[in-house]
Amino acid sequence: MDLDGLDLTTEAGRGPRVLLRPFRHDDVDTAYRACQDADLQRWLTALPSPYTRGAAVEFVTGIAPRGRAAGRPAPTSAAPSRSTARWSAPAGRTT
Repeated sequence: MDLDGLDLTTEAGRGPRVLLRPFRHDDVDTAYRACQDADLQRWLTALPSPYTRGAAVEFVTGIAPRGRAAGRPAPTSAAPSRSTARWSAPAGRTT
């Protein structure tokens, strides 16, 4: 997937097997579930521990939008584009 010229703060990037887009409020529960993974917690050391649903709400509705507004690399939600499965993971792009 070529992300050149794509503004992940407002646009969606689509590939054959993935969709990258800014977080939406309905991503809270998916982000919460994803952040319960022990390996994710091990590698993303800035995650609060334990990671609560409140932390997911703050990230999806507060931290991520404020970061985008400030022009910082935008966290996005990654989800399968050709599946009914729902999952989310932080993804970002820096230039």
